[in-house]
Amino acid sequence: MGALRDRLPGLAFGLSNDVWAGLRAGSLSGLGIAVNCGSGCGAVGRNAAGQGLIIPDVGYIFGDSGGGNQIAVDGIRAVIRAWDGRGEPTMLTPLILEALGQPGPRELYIALHRKQVGQIRHVTRIVLQASAAGDAVATGILRRIGSELGISGAAVARRLDLEDEAFDLVLTGGTFRTLNSALADAVVERVRAVAPRCRPTLPRLMPVAGAVLMAMDAGGSAVTEHHYARLREQGYGWHPEDAVP
Repeated sequence: MGALRDRLPGLAFGLSNDVWAGLRAGSLSGLGIAVNCGSGCGAVGRNAAGQGLIIPDVGYIFGDSGGGNQIAVDGIRAVIRAWDGRGEPTMLTPLILEALGQPGPRELYIALHRKQVGQIRHVTRIVLQASAAGDAVATGILRRIGSELGISGAAVARRLDLEDEAFDLVLTGGTFRTLNSALADAVVERVRAVAPRCRPTLPRLMPVAGAVLMAMDAGGSAVTEHHYARLREQGYGWHPEDAVP
């Protein structure tokens, strides 16, 4: 920040977590709660009094759990557990084996032990697809992760005194592609248990466009529906119009 100020004197800069940009990209007022499920997790919120709160993703030992990477790990665990008898059969087995280039669960087990399995982030999408196709194991994974994410959102609602308020609940991050999934359902159920009037929605804009709107807020410019429409016209839309209620 200091280097930017030195190079660009007279300009104001702010440093913020990207989940705030997700909230701004999905809430016309800039108020409400955003629950993030990207590679990691996190939740932020802002109430009408201007109070803001963040529960960041800084690691399991700090109380954090969830996110796309965890979904991928749990999907692979389900394959191993189905193979050795600790878990239920699942359509994840052939899908994940193919995605990771392994001929069978035993070979996957050995490759994992030898640290020969590289990037697994793409497994997250496989778990979502298997759940949508009706796989109970995949759906269980998503509901567990979604419930944990929802706990964070509910905690933000309580701490900001939003229990009785109507507000936007923005499900942000690359893992959320629709409101119609076991993952989203579990988040919403947890938050609505505390704040029943919350309005689930997806970001209408990319996070970078949300950051632009945050800059407008900081500069005292009023953000209107027109700005969302203009940014979408310029290619910064994040979800199809019909995906957002």
